[in-house]
Amino acid sequence: MNIKRCLLMTVGGTPTQTIKSIEFNKPEYAIFFCSDQTYSIAKEVVDNLGEGYKLKDFERITTSDAEILSESYLTLVHELPGKLKRFNLSMDDVTVDYTGGTKSMVAALVLATINQCKTYSYIGGESRSKDGVGIVLDGKERFFYQDNPWNSLAVSELPVIDMLFNRARYASLSEKLQDMSARMDGQHKNFYADLSKIVKAYDAWDNFRYSEARNGFKVFEKWQRFQIINNPHLNELMNTIGRNIEWLNSFLDMKSNSIEFFDSQFLDLVSNALRRAGLEEKYDDAVVRLYSAIEKYAKARLLQYGINNSRTMASQIPEELASRFACMPHKTDDKTGEVYYEYGFDLSCRMLCLKDTDFCVRYRNNEEKMKKLMYARNNAILVHGLSPIKKPTYEAMLELVLDFSNLNTKQLISFPQMNSQMWGPVLKGVG
Repeated sequence: MNIKRCLLMTVGGTPTQTIKSIEFNKPEYAIFFCSDQTYSIAKEVVDNLGEGYKLKDFERITTSDAEILSESYLTLVHELPGKLKRFNLSMDDVTVDYTGGTKSMVAALVLATINQCKTYSYIGGESRSKDGVGIVLDGKERFFYQDNPWNSLAVSELPVIDMLFNRARYASLSEKLQDMSARMDGQHKNFYADLSKIVKAYDAWDNFRYSEARNGFKVFEKWQRFQIINNPHLNELMNTIGRNIEWLNSFLDMKSNSIEFFDSQFLDLVSNALRRAGLEEKYDDAVVRLYSAIEKYAKARLLQYGINNSRTMASQIPEELASRFACMPHKTDDKTGEVYYEYGFDLSCRMLCLKDTDFCVRYRNNEEKMKKLMYARNNAILVHGLSPIKKPTYEAMLELVLDFSNLNTKQLISFPQMNSQMWGPVLKGVG
């Protein structure tokens, strides 16, 4: 048996089982949770440990009422941190033994430690006094180590996990999962740690940190084995994550400043806007993303004609717009000395109207709506204004973007949804 740093234990009416538990666990320190009636037994236990074994030190915590659960619980919560600090220990160093004491003391001990402690021990027996209902008879003891309770208690957190993920609270959920993983061991620890990384990858993607997201998704390969479980909710989750990763890898492998690159950015920005509005009701964030998306759409359409609105050479300016460009600031290429221009959405659309009849029809049909929504966007609290954007304005801009771009919503990127019904088979698979 490996030496434990500290054994926290309830003390019953006889010292025998307490001595046995200490000798079995071999802690360096002990903290006895006593009642007024069992206070003296702690010293008796220490004095009667087997030869060749001695505690470095011990402490007592005494409940004022061993039959009142709340009293015992509050006593532990208030006093335990100070006792551990005196030994320069933390809850990570503690094994909890709940063999002795009243039922209320035992319940209080478990409740006070369950969120931080991983290891519990208990002395049972093959024979008891009083025809099987009394104390364990000397020499008939059996020692039990309980599995880390958090490996099972995490099930109660599953609805919270679902809720946070399905509301796009990826950063908060990733931290929660990492904290849960730290309390566990074995495959459960690995399962929740990997899930935390996957959720963190979605957080990175949701904030346009694409390369970080791709790195985070690497742990998904470990999850592939869960697809063999016949659970439609789980398989849908796995399939959606797989499709997301495939899309992300394809996007990151594209050449920047290519038509495909900006078309993909357009799709991702619209998808992101739908999450901001639909999951979080953040309409300012959504409208800012939609405006950026429509800019990327216009940029991609111009690139189809070999025109880059971040670097349009003077020789590419059509005669019909020459007077507009003449009033604009310009830059000069260091190597060739040629003048070039940078410009935004409105002028990009005017350039496209001279190149693409179908685009021009859509632009003219929506021009007045564009102006109104651009005004709303510019006056959003996240841009230049003071008032938050409301849902109807967002919905109008979304409709405009979809119509203007001829976008089929089936092309958008759907992040997965989590469902508590998927987790039972998974947790059995990692147990």
